[in-house]
Formats: sequence, structure tokens, C-alpha cells
Amino acid sequence: MKYIILSKNLNEGIVGNDSSLLTQYFELGWEIVGNRLDFIAELNKGNIDIKNTTIVTLEDRMFLYTKIYKNVISYETFRDMILQQEDSVEDWVQNFNQIKFLNAKDFINKDTKKYVRHDEDIDAIFNGYTLNQEIKVDGNYFVLGIRLRDHCSHRNSNLNFYRDLIKLLKTITPNIFIVGKSLEHFCKQNECYYLDKLKDFVDLIKRPECISFIGQSTGTMLLAFCSAECPIHLVDSSKASDLAGDNAVLGGRCIQFTKNTITAHYSFSLETLNAIYSDCMKIILRKVIKND
Repeated sequence: MKYIILSKNLNEGIVGNDSSLLTQYFELGWEIVGNRLDFIAELNKGNIDIKNTTIVTLEDRMFLYTKIYKNVISYETFRDMILQQEDSVEDWVQNFNQIKFLNAKDFINKDTKKYVRHDEDIDAIFNGYTLNQEIKVDGNYFVLGIRLRDHCSHRNSNLNFYRDLIKLLKTITPNIFIVGKSLEHFCKQNECYYLDKLKDFVDLIKRPECISFIGQSTGTMLLAFCSAECPIHLVDSSKASDLAGDNAVLGGRCIQFTKNTITAHYSFSLETLNAIYSDCMKIILRKVIKND
């Protein structure tokens, strides 16, 4: 059996146990626009021996592949395995410098500015997620993505901003979900629902009841670009993102597969709060008119 390692977590990406080394903790964003897209391309081109190849990813990310590929195991399981002499391993994490998006001229169609395999791979990229729809929600809701990391802490969320935002959004609906590590206590304080599974996050941002996903420039935002059917509000005071550019991991045009709007805000300000609230009220109004 050949094993292809698409992600690993020798050191978690959370506050107090963090790493900036991709070979220790393979960032979600890098897997979404890097190894996942590259694997889908190789699979669709017929370059994967599906009977004799198993792919390896983090347990929480297995749903990114199980709908489109049968042989998927967690890195946690792989780490404890005893390989046989005839087995082989391709570590795409260790060799992350071979990720296709790092060569923009071959990754991007120079005329359309889209991913070069957009038409061939779009269904697997956008819909290739195993979703169980376990969370039941009565009515419309928001999903917020909050970042708290030791690595690149200047990109972290302003929690006071999000507290104020939650108060505003609750005048629209009491249903607010939050994704992001180390946020359980924040959710309890602000009476929001905590999402501890990425598959639940993707499930929620694909439903028509989702008013908007509002979040930071981080891995969950890139995952939303590749899966969300709701409008997206990106809040990026660090200006680390580059929505008009060609860099995939910075959210460039080539990986904006979402079928809805992406609106960027570059400060944690009252102006940003009011702009997001105003836009979400317009989204609700359009929903009401459509349903009538």
C-alpha cells in the first residue's frame, strides 16, 4: 500500500501549543488550497492508483476527502501503524514546496485568472465534502470565525469587536455559531454555539438559512472560499489577505470558488460593525422578498 500524507499535527495550531513550521502542523489553509486541490487534480487525471493508495489527513479533516475517495485514514491512526516492507510513503507535507499554487503561472489561467483546472475539478472542490447535517437550527443564523493563535498573533481577532458584533447580530437572530480553536469559554460568555468540528462548519455555511459567514483571514476563511454558499464578510485588520491578487493562500481570485459575494473589511472599527450589520439586514430583506 502507498500512503500519501496530506497533513499532520506534530504540534497543534492552538494558543499555548503552537508552531509556525508547516512540517510540524500543516495549516488548514495550506491543505485546503494546496494538498487538497493537488490531490483532486491527480485523482481526476487518473494518476492515483485508487486500489493501492491510502491518503492520510488529520481526523477532523477526513471529511474533506471521504466523499470523493474511499481509502482515507487519520494521521493519528497512521502515526501508530507498523508499516510493512512493501508499503511506501509520499509525505506531501514534508515536501510542501512542491504544492502547485506556489507556481502561480502554471496554477492560474492567465486569461480568466481562475484556477487552471477550475472546470475539471470544481464539483469535487466545492461539493466534495462528507456532511452529516447533525446540527438542527430553527430559523436563520450567522457563523463567525475567530482566530486566536500564538503564530502571527497580529492577525488575531479583536474579541471586543466580536462581542459588539454579536450584540448587533442578535437583534437579527439569536442563532450564532462560532468556529475556531480555544473559543469554548468565549462562546459561553456570549451565549453562542461552539463548533468543534470542521464538517459542521462547512455544513452550516452551505445551508440557505445562513445569513453570512463573518471571519478572519485564516484557514476557515479559505475553506469558506472553497465551499460556502452564503455571503462572506472577511475582517482583516492586518491586511494579510489579498483578494484581488494571485496568491492562493492569501485568498487570491484563483481559489474563490464560492458562488456568493465576498466583502472585505480592513479594521475592527465602528464603521466595520455598521457596514456588516447594514449588509446583513439587506441580505435578510432579500430573503423575505424571495420567500414572498
